[in-house]
Amino acid sequence: MSDHSLPKTLDPFKYADQNKDLQGHIAVHLMSRLTSMLVDSEGVVNIDLEFGRDEQRLRILKGKLSAELNLLCQRCLHPVKKTISSEFQLGIVMSDEQAQNLPRVYEPLLVEDEKLVLLDVIEEELILSLPMFA
Repeated sequence: MSDHSLPKTLDPFKYADQNKDLQGHIAVHLMSRLTSMLVDSEGVVNIDLEFGRDEQRLRILKGKLSAELNLLCQRCLHPVKKTISSEFQLGIVMSDEQAQNLPRVYEPLLVEDEKLVLLDVIEEELILSLPMFA
């Protein structure tokens, strides 16, 4: 899955309580929803994640992602290599009520059963970072 042994699943509450940092790489071809929006599945995603607590003692996940992806140019209909970057701050919550009470600076990350599939979070953030038109 990765070059630097990123876990497939993790307990984000425990990671936040322990202020864990994760760095690594994940191959783009492992993200089927993302690759369906690309010309091909070439490349890797560089990942830097920081779990922790903020001043209000809320559990948070700060992350930085970057990848060079091949998108389809809407003007010439040829592949174009584009660097996609994402910086995000997520508030780790267990319910919709907690999500509604998060400060605006955080997007909610709803976690059920204290398990988080890391690949899903990374893929979702990259999809949200894609340009509307390449």
